[in-house]
Amino acid sequence: MFRNKLNNKKLNFFSTSLRKNIPVIKKNYENLKKFYNNFNLYIICPSKDLAEFKSELNYSNIQIINENLFLTKKDFSKNFNKYFSKTNYLKKIRWREGWYYQQVLKISFALFFFKKKNFKHLIQWEADTIILKKIEFFNNKKPIFYCTLFEKNVNYFTTLKQLYGKMPKYYMSFTFQFAALNFYTVNNLYLRLINNTQIRNEDTIPNWFSKIMLKSIINTHKKYHLSLFSEQDFYGIGQLLTENDYYQKPFIYFRNSTKGELSSMEIKILRILNFYHLTYDNYDLIKNKKSSLITFFYYILKLIFLFQYRKLKYLFREFF
Repeated sequence: MFRNKLNNKKLNFFSTSLRKNIPVIKKNYENLKKFYNNFNLYIICPSKDLAEFKSELNYSNIQIINENLFLTKKDFSKNFNKYFSKTNYLKKIRWREGWYYQQVLKISFALFFFKKKNFKHLIQWEADTIILKKIEFFNNKKPIFYCTLFEKNVNYFTTLKQLYGKMPKYYMSFTFQFAALNFYTVNNLYLRLINNTQIRNEDTIPNWFSKIMLKSIINTHKKYHLSLFSEQDFYGIGQLLTENDYYQKPFIYFRNSTKGELSSMEIKILRILNFYHLTYDNYDLIKNKKSSLITFFYYILKLIFLFQYRKLKYLFREFF
């Protein structure tokens, strides 16, 4: 599944993506080259878009992978309909099927990736996100635990409690657009799932994981909600349970809300103010539109104030 000539590099990034994010991936790739001398980038995409991805991202250290090699959308749909038909919100949640499908693809890739121990470091990176400053992902080969102070979806954690059987004593949200992984942590996640779930690995890993993910969701949530599972929190909470280390480092980033593409000057300001990455939700809708400078500064000032305030509260809690 992975080309051998990519295996010996130091850092391995991967993303699942639709064609609309190709321009963002290009921008992120150029920035990755500024900060990391040796890296690979794996892109998992729909089969119908393979040719376009390969044409637009024709670089020696990028590998484009057909999502059907893991689990076809059709096969996932069977599981999706089977499990959510047991709820009263199948019709409401059906439009999110593709989003849940991507969760399975991301976790399946990590599980397949670490079948060989020679792979040391893996970073899941969201395809709509551009790195702005160098991030230290590992310390002595162990993933560094970061956290966001701006998001915390309780529904994710109730699903994970069902899936893992328990939760750490203390935890913050891991939904900050990337996840750093190594063989030890991913292997332990896999073993924990095998021990804590009734569905055994009778078929392929992606099909098996889609079943236990969907089962944990419907067993926990009796009412509809937009998002009921996060692969980033899945990785993070599993790592906290394995390492028994509850400290997470607060992390600041910019989620664009200006309804336009940021200028080079605005991006430079973000770097100066230590924002580590920039996320474009629905980049195709704001591409080639100018951002509002007033709105940009409003959000920056708001984010910095909230971050420093919440960081103080977080550190105070950690101290005691």
